[in-house]
Amino acid sequence: MAEQTNKIEGSLSVAQLQALLEELKAISAKPTFKQIQAAAARYGVDVSLMSARTFRRTTFAEHLKRIAEGREKTQRVLEAVRGSESALTAFEEIAANDILDAYTNGDEEIDREKLIKAGATLRSAIAEREASQRAAEDLARKQRETDAKLQLAEQTRTIAEERARKLEREREAWEAAQKKIAEANAQLKSAKPEDADAIRAKVVDMLDDVLGIKPAKATSAA
Repeated sequence: MAEQTNKIEGSLSVAQLQALLEELKAISAKPTFKQIQAAAARYGVDVSLMSARTFRRTTFAEHLKRIAEGREKTQRVLEAVRGSESALTAFEEIAANDILDAYTNGDEEIDREKLIKAGATLRSAIAEREASQRAAEDLARKQRETDAKLQLAEQTRTIAEERARKLEREREAWEAAQKKIAEANAQLKSAKPEDADAIRAKVVDMLDDVLGIKPAKATSAA
């Protein structure tokens, strides 16, 4: 692990060294030299305070650095995932934590098999969430289209009803005008000659009113 193997590292197997590092990390991020001496002694390695100092400065410091780098890499993964509009799903959280474990399992070599598996799980979870988002967006789009069609149909119906009411009003007005004209014609037949012109003028006015004709105003001679 360290560039120059110290006595503690050189005296322990990989598994023993890993156990010792985890034990010391649980005590403190900067254990004392005596704590390192005592921990090494429990594994059958007697070292001086100077050797304990060298171990803490090299092997133990590199162990903490590797863990910190692994957490930083995992944080970048989490931030990339959280960059989407939706929050992480439970599966994504689990997969991201597995990636963290793969980076920080304490071994010199990253657990590539676990990392690959966790990455595949994370990608699958993200793809599933994105597919669900697309389906929701498609459903929302179709709902908006349906609402727009219903609104247009309602507007068309309102216009048609207004036209029908207008035609009914015009029909009623026409029938009323016809009735008045018929009454005026009946009066004309029985009217005295001196009243006929007035009745005819009245009938013409009625026709103009029904047909929407506005007679021009007479202008006086200058």
